[in-house]
Amino acid sequence: MLLFLLHTTVASISYNATLTVIWGFTPLAGQQYTILTCGSRVGQFTTVTIPPITGLNFNVIYNPTNVIINVQGPALPIDLINFNAKLNDNKAELNWQTASEVNVKNFYIEKSSDGKTFSKIRRNQSQ
Repeated sequence: MLLFLLHTTVASISYNATLTVIWGFTPLAGQQYTILTCGSRVGQFTTVTIPPITGLNFNVIYNPTNVIINVQGPALPIDLINFNAKLNDNKAELNWQTASEVNVKNFYIEKSSDGKTFSKIRRNQSQ
């Protein structure tokens, strides 16, 4: 269940204000939920409690006239455990370890001399 407070004139979120979300459904990545809509807003919630859902990330967006919960999917389709890069005989040596790889066929190693234009130099198959 989400509680929506809509169309207040002025919303003043005071010291020690808490936002607790209880989902009565499973939100999807890319969705947004308006928690508060008002003519103007002052302050932020001191505590925000959103129960975790595997594969989703949540952030609270404070706009001048509303407060929104934004639902995001994972940034990468992998769970990266470790990544290490070091210079060895004037060459970059890259090592990484993943816990899971979802719909990943290959990893491409790229290089760039300007940080803007990249070219593929190696392909590694995923696990």
